[in-house]
Amino acid sequence: MSTSRQENDPNKPVTGYPYPPPSMAAQPNNYPTPPPPEHQFHYHQQQQSHTGTAYPYTVPPPANYYYNNPNNNPYPPQPYYDPQRATLFRRLIIAMIAVFILFGVITFIMWLVLRPHVPDFQIESASVTGFNTSVPSQFTANWDVGFFVRNPNNKMTILYERLDGYVYYHNEQLSEIGIAPFVQNTKSETRFRAKFAAPGTYVNGDLINQMTAERNRGRVNFNLKIMGWIRFRSGSWKTRMRMMRVICEDVTIVFSANSGGVGTMSGGPKKCDVDL
Repeated sequence: MSTSRQENDPNKPVTGYPYPPPSMAAQPNNYPTPPPPEHQFHYHQQQQSHTGTAYPYTVPPPANYYYNNPNNNPYPPQPYYDPQRATLFRRLIIAMIAVFILFGVITFIMWLVLRPHVPDFQIESASVTGFNTSVPSQFTANWDVGFFVRNPNNKMTILYERLDGYVYYHNEQLSEIGIAPFVQNTKSETRFRAKFAAPGTYVNGDLINQMTAERNRGRVNFNLKIMGWIRFRSGSWKTRMRMMRVICEDVTIVFSANSGGVGTMSGGPKKCDVDL
């Protein structure tokens, strides 16, 4: 009887409530876990709809979900494109290319019409005085060289802006001088002299021995070189500066048995190779 009265007692405490969900479970401080943000909740639902699983914890969004995306726009902003500015830039590039091509065509046509030719260089005379190889690794000599230059062009004047002359024995430089600039009109000829000096110039011992042996045989070969900048001119039209190389190889100086250190060039004028 007492048992039946207890079961029907309305003041009896209720038991058997279900266990609260994880989101409402008590925390260490006895406060329930707050609900996730709305966008995080939607993101969680979308993840569950894709995966088809009921993961009990909130899936974290991508790292850049909250940053640099104030309007929740999944696409980054595109740079502004100005079609007028791009068209102007293309036209400028095309104009520069056209001017460059036109200038090249005009220069090429002028070159074909005028047909500039390199000048002719020759050594007409050469003499050596004070030739001395008695001091080890030192060489002493003086050269007096006469050059002949001819301009073969019918319509082009040649301007020799700067010239430098060199004397070599094999590949060893013995002396260097500067040559004064000059101008050659069409079909004209010019002669000038270049005086070189080697006052005790250091030379490798083996080369000194070779020069001494050649001197004792009565013949020593030297190489002369001229390098400089020239340009061609026809009226008011001028070409750009060009590097000219004049090479005169195997200029033979003959010494007699009792001439001491004096020698002269043999074999007549020596033609030189000219390259631009």
